[in-house]
Parts: sequence; C-alpha cells; structure tokens
Amino acid sequence: MNFNSDTTLERFVRRFLELNGAAIENRFDGLDALLPEHLAVCLNTPEFLRIATGENAEEKSAIHYGSPLLEKIVHTACDSVPLTGCRLEFTYIKSQGFDRLIQDQFVFANSVGRVIGAAEVRTDYLLLSCRYMAQSDEQKEGLVELAFNLESGAAVPEMGRQVDSL
Repeated sequence: MNFNSDTTLERFVRRFLELNGAAIENRFDGLDALLPEHLAVCLNTPEFLRIATGENAEEKSAIHYGSPLLEKIVHTACDSVPLTGCRLEFTYIKSQGFDRLIQDQFVFANSVGRVIGAAEVRTDYLLLSCRYMAQSDEQKEGLVELAFNLESGAAVPEMGRQVDSL
C-alpha cells in the first residue's frame, strides 16, 4: 500500500481552505493561499499565506502533524459540524411522484433537495400482539401490539395501528 501522509495532509488543507472561500495556487514545496478575511481571523494568520509542506517544512505556516497551523485548521473544521435531518411520512406510497410529495411537505432553505431514485422493496415484518397483566393496588389487563422489521430489527410503531384499521 502506497500512502503518503504529506499528500493526505495537503489534500485536507487544500479542501478545507477551498470550502471556506480561499484561492489556492500550487508551489513546488507547498501552497499559496489567499484567505477571506473571516478565515484569516479564525486561523489567526495574514490573508496571504504561504503554506510549506514536506519533511523540511519548519516555517511558521508549515503543514505537518503537530504543526500549530494544522491544529488551528482542525479546530476550525471541527467547530461547526453540518447537521441535517429529515423525516418523511406519507400516508400512502406510490411507485412515482416522490418529488412532488416532498416538495409539498418541505421547504429547503438554502439547499436543494431531490429524489434521485426509488425502488420497490419487499421485506418481512414481525407483528406481535402481546397480552399483559399488571398488578399493583389494582389489576390491569391489556394488549400491546409490536411491529419489527425482520431484516433490520427496527421497531415500526405505527404499523400495528395501520394493520388494525384494515
């Protein structure tokens, strides 16, 4: 396996800087970067930064494991992790029309969402109806319905109620 840690670090730094709006140019011994003002403030560096890479890189703006600049970049990259969550609930599922259903139910602010594919999937579920009796000062009896996907083991709490209504 051919693995060069300097190349991996350089790619990470390049990607981080580009995603944060920096203009990057390659040099034979590193990178030249023109940073946007907010990024220069976060990294506590000048807006123009000459980044040295490689084994002999001992400059203030060198990239190697343990370098102060790399530590600042990693800290800044980990400060805000993008998090997105989405839950879709449809009362029925057709083989087509997901795009329209999603657009009707959700507004994607500052983002783009689309369905790139749909497939029919057949799977098995385990439906259990369990009778229980609870005793304390009084005795209480009841029925609990549980539904599980056999492939993943995931609980499907709404399925029991849907089966009752059929």
